[in-house]
Amino acid sequence: MEIHRLIEEIYEEMVGWRRKLHEEPELSFEEHQTAAFIYDKLTEFKLDRVDYVCETAVVALLNGGKGAGKCLAIRADIDALPVTEQTGYAFASRRDGLMHACGHDGHVAILLATAKILAEHRDSFKGCIKFIFEHGEEKFPGGAKALVHAGVMEHPHVDSIIGLHIVPSDECGRIRIKSGPVAIGCDVVNVKIRGKSGHAARPHEAHDALLASCQYVVALQQIISRNIDPKNTEIISVGTLNAGTAVNIIADHARLSMNVRSYDIASRDITKRKLYDIADGIGKITDCAFELEYVDGYEPTINHEGVAELVADACRKHLGGDSVEIGDYDLGSDDFSYYMNATGTPGAYFFLLAGYEGGGRYINHHPRFSWKEAAMKTGVGAYLAVVNEYLR
Repeated sequence: MEIHRLIEEIYEEMVGWRRKLHEEPELSFEEHQTAAFIYDKLTEFKLDRVDYVCETAVVALLNGGKGAGKCLAIRADIDALPVTEQTGYAFASRRDGLMHACGHDGHVAILLATAKILAEHRDSFKGCIKFIFEHGEEKFPGGAKALVHAGVMEHPHVDSIIGLHIVPSDECGRIRIKSGPVAIGCDVVNVKIRGKSGHAARPHEAHDALLASCQYVVALQQIISRNIDPKNTEIISVGTLNAGTAVNIIADHARLSMNVRSYDIASRDITKRKLYDIADGIGKITDCAFELEYVDGYEPTINHEGVAELVADACRKHLGGDSVEIGDYDLGSDDFSYYMNATGTPGAYFFLLAGYEGGGRYINHHPRFSWKEAAMKTGVGAYLAVVNEYLR
């Protein structure tokens, strides 16, 4: 398979797909038009099976012509964000307040191009490839959990899974990968505190929910400094705190919400337990009742060493020795982790360094987020390289 030639032949078509998707973004779990576009293209490519799953996700199967073998899954997320675009693109979003501000339009185009090329060259590999176009990655609980529960990692059983994510960068056209943690886990915690109201001049007759909430926020920070191994990254960020109704009234209620982010599952479990322990202790001290809602979000994405090495070696072999950067992890979160953690499937998630357009580099989710479409060539090349090596 002549990877570079095949990519050049499909490039303009791939750019067209990306721009169409960019103009017509859809929010998480509402990707009906996007899913229909993907379904129609995969059907046109004559894959062996194409299915809607969970209403707005699409999963397709392609069997190799060289007989039985392993099953490799490749995943792309398809949803957009509630962001008002400010890129100035000629193909900017035509939907007010919606934007593909995280590169998912590119992810879809890359995987569609990969599927088309491989469908035309199915006799070059054995085993099968499962293409997963995931809905709802941007919104808890994410689409991966529903897809796994719907059985996408079985029938046939997936032996390994890979995926990529576009990031704007000072260079364009390389992949960044490493074994171990590559994307941080993210949970949400909502806390309600109920006290007893009273006059500001008679605090001894009240139970101050505002004071209790402040004590709780401060006490949380000792979880990181005194309970978590310093070698492990753990983050607790309180984002909202609301309490009280008037300057001369002791607050009888408070609400706060926070993110808990973890690269280590054991540390995540410690933090979760301590959040409840501290709430119980401060509740007793202040005579206030704490109610915690811990929303399990995305677990840390931890690359399997063997699969990460396979991706890196395959890219060096087929795309050139300078196509790979062994780089650090990312502070974002992604439910790609669920495919691996919930099923025990080895996998690798890597980053596509995609440059940027315009006068400055803006990170994912920014209204001026941009990247160079030429980077998609490397994305397709990476997928084809892995297929060449894994399904030989």
